[in-house]
Amino acid sequence: MAANLTLIDFTYELKTDSLSIHLMADVEQLREEEYLIKNIRKRGVQTGELIPPIVLQKLEGIWVHKDSRKETHLSEAVGKAIERSKSG
Repeated sequence: MAANLTLIDFTYELKTDSLSIHLMADVEQLREEEYLIKNIRKRGVQTGELIPPIVLQKLEGIWVHKDSRKETHLSEAVGKAIERSKSG
């Protein structure tokens, strides 16, 4: 893994309180509060991308998709995992 990549793991809730998937991904910081998330895969697996790469950014304290500037369950879960990885 390249020096600027961070491995995160997170739970993605497809349906709140009833269906969730445990995932992991590689994260690369592009700019301040802007990240490329790639190789999103099932936890414990090194390959087998389940979701195409996404770019997230933190705007006014909220994690959003850079292209749409909208928050989703995925952006929230990944954003929290990025914050956890940065704090310890």
